[in-house]
Amino acid sequence: MRYVLGLFAGALALLSVAGSAFALSDADKAEVRTIIRDYLIENPEVIREAIEALETRQKEAEAKSRALALEEKKAAIFESKHQVELGNRKGDGADLAIIELLGSELEVKKAERAEKAKEKTSKKKEEKKDEKKG
Repeated sequence: MRYVLGLFAGALALLSVAGSAFALSDADKAEVRTIIRDYLIENPEVIREAIEALETRQKEAEAKSRALALEEKKAAIFESKHQVELGNRKGDGADLAIIELLGSELEVKKAERAEKAKEKTSKKKEEKKDEKKG
């Protein structure tokens, strides 16, 4: 498959040098175009492989660019004199107490909402009973 891609690239290179000393006649250009077209129609997976290779190269270039940018800005990002560190430096479990507190607050809010919904339902039931009596 790589051999075929190499031939394809070579044929394209031949077409691109038409203005140089190795110029192709119009008939030769047409014949090369026909050969390339026929090959691509018979083997369309070659186009997909070429696109996948291009995407891979682009992703690698983007990753390299991001890594380079991060390396260039590393000191400003990680070693700023204005950097703030939050948390429990002693490691005595205070961070767990915060999580528990947040968890218990959420439970209280859930319980409050459930109680309000229950009250609304009870009021509606009482109103319906009153309507039936009245």
